[in-house]
Amino acid sequence: MLRTQNKESLSDQIRGSEMKLDTKKSHLLRNSVIAVVGAVVITTVGLRTYSVISYRNDRKEYDRAGYLHLVDGTDCRINVYSTGAEHGRHTIVGLSGMGIQCYPIYARELNERLGKENTLVYPDRPGYGFSDDSYKKQTLEEVVENFRAGLKNAGFEAPYVLMPHSYASFYALWWQAKYPEEIEAIVFMDCINVPENEHWRSWTVEKYPSVSAARADTRRDWLRTWLGLDRLTDIPESAEERADGRSVLTQAQLDLCELTGHRSYSAAMLSQDIHEPEAARELRELLQPTDTPKLFFDTEPTCEEDIREFLEFEKADYEAAGLAYEKDIDTEASAQWQQNRWWSQDYYANTLTPFLEQCGNSRLVCIGGYHHLFYAQKPDEVADTILDFLAETTE
Repeated sequence: MLRTQNKESLSDQIRGSEMKLDTKKSHLLRNSVIAVVGAVVITTVGLRTYSVISYRNDRKEYDRAGYLHLVDGTDCRINVYSTGAEHGRHTIVGLSGMGIQCYPIYARELNERLGKENTLVYPDRPGYGFSDDSYKKQTLEEVVENFRAGLKNAGFEAPYVLMPHSYASFYALWWQAKYPEEIEAIVFMDCINVPENEHWRSWTVEKYPSVSAARADTRRDWLRTWLGLDRLTDIPESAEERADGRSVLTQAQLDLCELTGHRSYSAAMLSQDIHEPEAARELRELLQPTDTPKLFFDTEPTCEEDIREFLEFEKADYEAAGLAYEKDIDTEASAQWQQNRWWSQDYYANTLTPFLEQCGNSRLVCIGGYHHLFYAQKPDEVADTILDFLAETTE
């Protein structure tokens, strides 16, 4: 009997030890999970706090430079910067292209020339520059209504001369179609043509095999910006990026552009990007020729000399940035033109010309330079062309 009791006692002890061990393991696992979750929470809160404080400091710097004027849009505050003559002959409204956060800073030299007798206004749409971000779907209507509300609340009444850069041409065309009485004229700064079919973004298939893959990537981009990680990794990836605009922009301009670029991927910007094909479809159905005067600047090379000029600008930027420029301009210009001449000729004959006819009352000006900086590289030529156009067509 005693031996049996001892066996039972030993068995109970073993079970008790196993239970204690299981309990310790359970506590250890629980504590580990709590520690990991706590570390993630603390890191997230820390990064977000850093992001918010840094953004506010950047906005203060932008304000001190005279570029900040926040007013109410339709659902958030948008920044409406103005310069030039008060109550000028024309109210020229600059609309930035996709990803261009500092359009009025790039256009400073142009603004000085146009602003002698005209008022220039640059409303930043949600998620751009230092406008508030928005989680609403950024349709053409949503963006344009924010522009209209912001301009009105900032004290600028229609009619306007729109000056859209690149993708912002979509907003200008939609605006003109819906509110023609508000648009005096449009100056397209190297616009994006409204495509004729659904194949225009086929180049994205390799990067994004599906819409869901694109949306997943945009969510990662947004999270990186929301946490402020863009600031910690904001290093130019190539010599071309480090040199960009160095020969035509002052250090003060470059510093201000850097401030606006810290918010690389806002929710509104990513929404605009992901819904770009939808916007193109909408415009295809909406676009009709109108009598509104339209001036189109286009930087697509028309000859070998245009490419040579582009390379000269590129070389000047490299030298201004203290970088070695290894291309032989004459050789490179000749090679690029031989490679691209047929595409360029086809573009002007079969894409751009039909598009201008579809818009109606259009004037084309071919001009050399960078897509995003030609107006900073050639401010006199661009300003004179715009002023002559306005004098001939709107007065």
